[in-house]
Amino acid sequence: MQLQAQLNQIMPQYMQPQAQPEAELHSLFVGDLDKNMYDSELYNFFARHGFKPKKAKVIFDKATNKHKGFGYVAFVHKEDAARALETLQHSAIGKSQIRLMWKQSKGDVKNFKKEANVFVKDLEKSVTAAALEAEFARFGTIESCKVELWDDGNSREMGYVQFSNGQEAQKAIAEMNGAELHGKKITVTQLQS
Repeated sequence: MQLQAQLNQIMPQYMQPQAQPEAELHSLFVGDLDKNMYDSELYNFFARHGFKPKKAKVIFDKATNKHKGFGYVAFVHKEDAARALETLQHSAIGKSQIRLMWKQSKGDVKNFKKEANVFVKDLEKSVTAAALEAEFARFGTIESCKVELWDDGNSREMGYVQFSNGQEAQKAIAEMNGAELHGKKITVTQLQS
């Protein structure tokens, strides 16, 4: 024990053993990852932007070993995760713009609120996820926002906005269905499963 205390005094902090239990980590879901992204690249992306993640994991299908297009980044401090969520949302990594949100527990995923999700189609090709989010933010708290892209990175002219509740989604549908966005009339409906 005394030897460990002496080592902790001379070792840089990032090399010191962490007694942080896994349950206390604060994790972000990272969606829309480039198919060439692996754990180390995901970790390094956050590190290059001034964050110190505890770990990063890109998810692969266990049966096929194919990239699933998403991963997770865990932080020791919730404030770091919140700052990353705020500052890196829709950042470009490779050919993709990532989508960040708080990682949900398995129970939260089962309680997915379909009524809080809207589908937006007939988007003008230049509309990005960040632009779509900015346009819909006035209706409430956006949990996630995505514009579908083809493999070549061009817009599929449709997207999704996930609000924190169904009332916000209904307000967005009522006000935005048939509205013009970037010079093109859009269709906004409840997401169908």
